[in-house]
Amino acid sequence: WTVVQCNQALDRLLHTTALNRSFNELVPRRHAFRLRAHLKKVVETKKPLLFSAEAVLGPGQVHYLNVRLSPLLDQDQVVGIVGVVRVLTEQMRVRKEYRELRDKFIATYDKAPYAVGFVGHGPVLLSGNQAFGQLFGVDLPRLPNTRVESLFVASDRAALTSAVEKVLAGWRPVEGLELRLASHPDKWVNISLSRAPDPQGAEPYIILLANDISNRKQHEQELQRLATHDHLTGLANVMFFQEALAQQLAAAERYKREGAVLFIDLDDFKLINDTYGHAAGDVALQGVAQTLKHLTRASDVVARLGGDEFAVILAEVDERQATEKAAIIRKALNQLVITHQQRPVAIKASVGLKIFSSQTGQLSLQEIMAAADRAMYREKQTHKVRVLQ
Repeated sequence: WTVVQCNQALDRLLHTTALNRSFNELVPRRHAFRLRAHLKKVVETKKPLLFSAEAVLGPGQVHYLNVRLSPLLDQDQVVGIVGVVRVLTEQMRVRKEYRELRDKFIATYDKAPYAVGFVGHGPVLLSGNQAFGQLFGVDLPRLPNTRVESLFVASDRAALTSAVEKVLAGWRPVEGLELRLASHPDKWVNISLSRAPDPQGAEPYIILLANDISNRKQHEQELQRLATHDHLTGLANVMFFQEALAQQLAAAERYKREGAVLFIDLDDFKLINDTYGHAAGDVALQGVAQTLKHLTRASDVVARLGGDEFAVILAEVDERQATEKAAIIRKALNQLVITHQQRPVAIKASVGLKIFSSQTGQLSLQEIMAAADRAMYREKQTHKVRVLQ
């Protein structure tokens, strides 16, 4: 088989002149053997033949070829064969790079430590990686067409749905959306949403990134608790108490409500510390805190203001109810006996009361607290007189 006619493109492909030369001279032996087999088949069948080949041509360069061999017939005899060679090297290179990139993306996507999910209109989930399934506690094969908001607690769903709809509509990406999981309400995740166009021209979708921030939220809550609560008794501290009282005063004035503030001071608490030690004093303070929490409602605020001083905000009570509650607390505290190192320690306390309502709206927070404090000290002085008598 000899090349009797060719164009310059074939010469460039072979890196030599092909005219009037045999295939044995032009291509490596293994390629020449296969090519002769194809040529023989065309002669025998008298039909065109299409095949693909990977060939080393020229200076060791690998080419991907698509070859069509068509017979030239004269009175039903094959007198020659026309070969058309389509070089697919560049296309194959691009395809190979694409496959490599695709495989790397799939591996990265599937093994990424962050949860990655794709969200379509609805909004429904289209897919997710392994980290997504582990974080949200879902079975990945069942994930498609799941309503994305169903993954989160009911109170957080509206915020998520609104963010998804805005991003799908073309808004800028949303970052830092902190939500709780429906499967584990104590678990927090940080959500980022970004819009991506569909490569096939279909509707755009959303890339959802999520990572577990439960530990950070726990630390934040603990710091918040330490900032607003007393470490010894677990009660609210003076800062929390003042903020809560300010809110109650504003609500009383706005909604024509009543309420009361109790100030409580332990009598001769220094004597307990001096006699039994500071450890006994701490146990006494904890006992008082537990008693106050037991005698008040969840809507009330119980605080330790410092030292042996406590305070209670009684929400939405009138003067009669507040006076009765103060008497109950006074009696309970003055009957309280705690045990420290198998030794009984009796507690005594004085309680002051100040009613607030819409009529006392002109009094400031400090004036309300001062009035309750004065009432408490008047009772403390009465106790001292009684002891002297």
